[in-house]
Amino acid sequence: MLEMGSTDIVAGLIAKPERERYSYFLPYRPDSSYSFISQLSLPAITHYEELKQYSIGISRDTQYFERFDQDKNLRKLVTNDVNVATNMLLKERFQVLIVPTTVLPSLKRRFPQFEQQLIVHPYSFKEDRIIYFGLSKKHQLDLPIEQIESIVTKAYEQGLFMQEIDKFISEHIEYY
Repeated sequence: MLEMGSTDIVAGLIAKPERERYSYFLPYRPDSSYSFISQLSLPAITHYEELKQYSIGISRDTQYFERFDQDKNLRKLVTNDVNVATNMLLKERFQVLIVPTTVLPSLKRRFPQFEQQLIVHPYSFKEDRIIYFGLSKKHQLDLPIEQIESIVTKAYEQGLFMQEIDKFISEHIEYY
């Protein structure tokens, strides 16, 4: 889409060298930290290596962090979204669920049994990186790249995108 210019801008990209041929990267938000939740009966997960003994629910088409994404020793089960995944976790279809920490308050509101049945484990992971807007180098916007970059960078620095993301998550977690 970005490569062909059929889409001007896509939010939520990780900057990768192969995308630099066809995209400008504009700051969108800091990367989320990732939390692991399970039934209360599971022992506390305090280190990454402990994940290998459990089946882990993940969301379709989501990249978490490099080590996790590339780890062939983890048993990952793909789900459609975080709501479906939480229901599956509650029904014990898998043992652990990875979620962006930013969605935890919304999950707790959406699932009243969360506090009584689930635990957020001590182990979490935070990658120190920025998530970007990818702007097609063939974009049809009527502004020069320097002006777009200035506007987007200013909004990022003021935290405007994160404010809207947090609002969206609280209202529509099923789409996040």
